[in-house]
Amino acid sequence: MKESINGLEEHLQQLTIPTRDEGPSQEAYERTRAELVDLLNEIGEMIPEREDLRGQLREHATILFEPVRLFVAGEFSKGKSYLINVLCSNETVRETNIGPQDTKITVLAHGDARDNTSSRHVDRKHHPFPFLKLLNLVDSPGINAALRPEHTEITQKHVASADLILFVTSAERTVSQEEIDLIRFIAEHNKSEVVFIVNKIDVFEDSLIHFVDQTGKTDVIRFLEQTLVSQTHLRDPLIFSVSTRRAMWALSHRDESISAEVWKRSGVGALINHIGHILQSGEAAILKLRSRLNYLDGEHIDGLPILQGLSERVNRLITDLDQSRGTIQRVETDISLKIGEIHGAINDFKFDEIERELEKSIDDFVKKFLSEESFRALDGMAKEEQEKHVQREFSETFAPWEQGVEAKKLAYVENILQQFERCWTHAHQTLEANDRLHALVEERELREGKTMEEAFEFERQNSELLKRFETHKRGIREGSQTDFEKQAHDTQIAIEANKTVFGILTTSGVLAIAGGVLVAATGGLALLPALLVAGGGSVAAGANRFGTKREKRIREHLRESFHLELEEFRTEFNETIRSVFDEEADAFKVRCERIFVQNQREIVDEKMAQTQAESEKIKSLISRAGRLKSEVNDLRQLLGLASTGLS
Repeated sequence: MKESINGLEEHLQQLTIPTRDEGPSQEAYERTRAELVDLLNEIGEMIPEREDLRGQLREHATILFEPVRLFVAGEFSKGKSYLINVLCSNETVRETNIGPQDTKITVLAHGDARDNTSSRHVDRKHHPFPFLKLLNLVDSPGINAALRPEHTEITQKHVASADLILFVTSAERTVSQEEIDLIRFIAEHNKSEVVFIVNKIDVFEDSLIHFVDQTGKTDVIRFLEQTLVSQTHLRDPLIFSVSTRRAMWALSHRDESISAEVWKRSGVGALINHIGHILQSGEAAILKLRSRLNYLDGEHIDGLPILQGLSERVNRLITDLDQSRGTIQRVETDISLKIGEIHGAINDFKFDEIERELEKSIDDFVKKFLSEESFRALDGMAKEEQEKHVQREFSETFAPWEQGVEAKKLAYVENILQQFERCWTHAHQTLEANDRLHALVEERELREGKTMEEAFEFERQNSELLKRFETHKRGIREGSQTDFEKQAHDTQIAIEANKTVFGILTTSGVLAIAGGVLVAATGGLALLPALLVAGGGSVAAGANRFGTKREKRIREHLRESFHLELEEFRTEFNETIRSVFDEEADAFKVRCERIFVQNQREIVDEKMAQTQAESEKIKSLISRAGRLKSEVNDLRQLLGLASTGLS
């Protein structure tokens, strides 16, 4: 009896992996295992952002050098812990209370209890049982979505580490939806080898060794088989019916004549023999290799198996980078168009509008100043009063024109500035709208510790540009007053030195008036005193000496002088203001292209080169994984085993 009970232990004591014999199979196994470890490590290098998955890959690489991992899964109270105690021939290894127990994965390994370790989700406990030298038992939390939903999540996370899964259910009640869901998860994601165990088969017995309901037992097994096939798409599931309660009774009972029969009826011996055959035949080595390869097909990245997910991810990235290149090209085109609009705005100062409004102001001034009413109003005034009166009339007439010119200059400068702002804002927004490109820029900024704008001093240069525009606008606002003060002083000196030149009744006086008005019109509202100093006499009487021809001549002289000065202003404007703004626009275009085009292209090209290299590496990994699957199949044939079923 003792020999039959400890058959598994005897098997394990004399086995090595993958087979007891040295030779080609052992060499093939060692070579394939080493290549698989390298593959797992290299895949981990491809996903630096997924530390959880990297950790699982490292764990799988480590498991390849550990004993076969036998994972016990199922719903709580179905007898998982009892089964583990039976396999250990010790009823105290795991607690068997009713209800959900551990919230962790427990790995039972060979060794000293002083070496036990514990982490957040895994306890590793050591026992001196000899069979643990070649086989580790893994106990999972009992699943039940209603009582402990986190148990299912923990089991799903760790079941992929299994080389062989013992899924324990019970003959007391039909398989639950939670069990079906977990089995489906294992079949679809982890693709591990699963052995199904229907525990508590003794419900059909009337004594320790006799069954009274053989049909009921058969029906339970058939129902489980049909459910698995229909609900999980498994084909020909391997099912053992056992009574762990009877098995433990047999292990602890002293009467070997009775315990041997009870042990036989418990069905556990058949299960142990199956496990022993897996180890002795070399199937365990195949399972260990296959489980790692199946893990790559089962664990998902972005909803796809690892290698396929990596391939799809890198293909999406290449597509995104191509789109980013298109975005940069569009920004480059937009910058050129915007700079063209800026140059258009620079050339869009309305000289013709200024001239038309000036013509109107000249007409208004001549009509008003040379009217009989104006001269009559001057009669009886002292010289200084006359000068003030003329100045006031002149100022009132040409002030609106001066203000209009100033407003046009300010609007002109402001429009150019807005064109600059629209250009860089549009470039910013277009690039930021491309999520991939924006992420790459942020990644580099984080790596270099400063923004792209800071790296190229773009914001500083923009700030200096804004300051220069503010200086232009301030100069326009303050220029009239500055010119007024200077030109008023110069005009007064000229009047004092040549009073008779300003006689209003002479041709030279007309020219003097024209000159005085021109000063006011082009440089600010200058004083025009002493225009009426004409050797005494009645000013009103002088008005009669002006006729239509003389008035026309005055207008012509005024216009001629104004137009001459305006032409000089136009020339100076084109050569200074416009050239300055054109230079600003060209320099701004260089800056924009550097930060928004050249720099962005550099980032995208750098990432594209990395991505294409990753794509080639992933293709190599996929090829290597396929080759390893073929090698595992070849190893199976070398060991004389059946086909692997590796996908």
